[in-house]
Amino acid sequence: MLIDIDFKQSKIDECNNRLKEQCTDEEHQKYSIGMENICDRIRKGVYYTGLSFEHDIELFSDNEVVGKWDSFRSEVDYKDNYGVCDNYEQVLSTYKGLYDPERKFVVSLAEIRKDEQPEQWGWRWEKWGEYIGLQNPQADYLFDEPEIERVFVYHIYEIE
Repeated sequence: MLIDIDFKQSKIDECNNRLKEQCTDEEHQKYSIGMENICDRIRKGVYYTGLSFEHDIELFSDNEVVGKWDSFRSEVDYKDNYGVCDNYEQVLSTYKGLYDPERKFVVSLAEIRKDEQPEQWGWRWEKWGEYIGLQNPQADYLFDEPEIERVFVYHIYEIE
């Protein structure tokens, strides 16, 4: 089943204090994080995040990620726990194993936008797992896609 992560302000403060001890004031201001920098909750257990949400979970909550580094594979869905989609609903409808009441999961989605891609060496389809969306990829790089403006890289984490 999908669960929410309970991020702890005390853990965020601890991280910022360690940062302050090791950096200049200017660096501390630039790199300090707040609760709003970690993620945006879309719905229970589903978050807009960066590409390394597992680190945020383990650093700033009391939860632990099971099967890190893509070792979890759903016995129900026979798919990897990461890939590319157009929206979170596609992930929820594709992975029926997310609704197993004996297990706990969260889903992260990192937006990848065409208008933010460099002309060369940008985001490539083949590096991020299976595409479960409805658009029609036609190029190797997102920058070169004639019709696709954005996608999301998703990752499913099992939580202890």
